Amino acid sequence: MIRSRIPIILVLPLLVLLACRPPLEGPRLVVVISVDQMRADYLERFDDRFTGGFARLLRDGAVFADAHQDHAKTSTAPGHATIATGAFPARHGVVQNDWYDRTTGRTVYSVQDQTAQILGIPDAPGRSPINMKTNTLGDWLKRRSRGSKVFSVAFKDRAAITMGGKRPNGVYWYYLPTGQIVTSSYYRREYPDWVDRFNSAEPAAAYDGRNWERLFPESTYVASREDDFPPEFDGRSTIFPHWIGMMEEDGGWNRFFEKILPRSPFADELTFTFVRELVVNEDLGTDDRPDILFVGCSAADYIGHIYGPYSQEVEDYYLRLDRQLDSLFVFLDQTVGRANYMVVLTADHGVMTMPEELARRGFGGERASKRAVGTLAKQAIGADTATSEPDQGPQVRIIS
Repeated sequence: MIRSRIPIILVLPLLVLLACRPPLEGPRLVVVISVDQMRADYLERFDDRFTGGFARLLRDGAVFADAHQDHAKTSTAPGHATIATGAFPARHGVVQNDWYDRTTGRTVYSVQDQTAQILGIPDAPGRSPINMKTNTLGDWLKRRSRGSKVFSVAFKDRAAITMGGKRPNGVYWYYLPTGQIVTSSYYRREYPDWVDRFNSAEPAAAYDGRNWERLFPESTYVASREDDFPPEFDGRSTIFPHWIGMMEEDGGWNRFFEKILPRSPFADELTFTFVRELVVNEDLGTDDRPDILFVGCSAADYIGHIYGPYSQEVEDYYLRLDRQLDSLFVFLDQTVGRANYMVVLTADHGVMTMPEELARRGFGGERASKRAVGTLAKQAIGADTATSEPDQGPQVRIIS
């Protein structure tokens, strides 16, 4: 089993570290940030380029460099559920993003729940934490501290929902088909006015026509390979700049919201914009009852899968995230108070180097399709295959 090393950074309130007085009993707000697919080595590779949020975390916080994921399947849903519960997938129940249910003969999506309708979108598939078997940090806090608030926000539904737990005050995520920030009837009956105002401004559509360009000259991206690397993105749009725009002849707004915006840094920019609105409108960190805010940075995963960990796109994403984190911390300094909040930054999983990049570095291996892997597994171990979704290819079901 591959043990994935993940970065965990804890930034303590600066005044607690420096002031010559007894320490505070605890922070008013704990912000847990999960960067989807962030590898531990990014902290070292990009260290000399960080000047904002990452630099502040590394300077004022503690880095747990020997933190490992000790469960076998490291992906978004089980990773975020493990962050929130401290339990392995076998205990918290979220064993994968999707899994095969033998009793029903169907594939189960980790956060599906047809009884929990997405508010304002009647035909959308329902979402809730119904598949989680254990409580989360937020659930424990709500049980022990009356008046404490727990919120969770991420671009991906399975990240926001699994981190939020069973009894949060609110969980919000981006709905891919429409570009709205949504929640479900599991959490509340209607949207707060401030969420309605946020969506009425159509913030996702505002990114139409933007170019994703490098923040700095190409010559400074020395921690990454050359920009034009054909295996990236299946050979499509492999070089900067990347146009983030809607095209009527290519799926229109639906494709823009679902496919184009998510694979850009602007997806997380949208998430952080919503987070700041939430902190203000839900009065987080304003009293002596500690609150928890979970934030999922999902664009890192989309970009990492498409371009690979040694791409200039990934490096540029983290330089932009450095700025986004800095903006968030300055905002929290002003609204909550620098001594009154604590930040934990971690990851749900890492990612393997692209096989073509490994080959250039002298390692073996090659790229294989999911269908080919399924066929080989069936031949090698005597497995049955079951396909519940036509576009997923064969899913291997081992028969003992």
